[in-house]
Amino acid sequence: MSRAFKIYSEMNLIVVRFTGPIDFQDIYDWVNEAYKSEEYSKAYDGIVDFRDAVFKQTRPKKILELVAHMLKLDFTKGTWGILVNSPMETALSLIYTQEAAQTHPVSIFSTVEGAAKFIGRSFYSLNNALEL
Repeated sequence: MSRAFKIYSEMNLIVVRFTGPIDFQDIYDWVNEAYKSEEYSKAYDGIVDFRDAVFKQTRPKKILELVAHMLKLDFTKGTWGILVNSPMETALSLIYTQEAAQTHPVSIFSTVEGAAKFIGRSFYSLNNALEL
């Protein structure tokens, strides 16, 4: 598993990209790391890029645990996009969005352009930000 993560304070944007085999502990660890960062703000918008990731040993129960943890932290109030390109990541992300949408706007996308529009950024600025 590989993870690249950056907070763009000047853009009020958080970007994380996962690659290779990942499980929900990897995402859980990232949430905790981001939350503890001095640059972090729950008001920032964000993108989670799973396009080059492969979920392993994942169950819907783990997604619900992740959402509960994020709600307990009051992790975000920003608008978030999730980039995916495979059926498994799409299905698991859909479960997450249905649960998390009660606290913040979140949606799933297969293109950077769609995600950029949703979070109110230009395609070019988001595409550049994803080049972590």
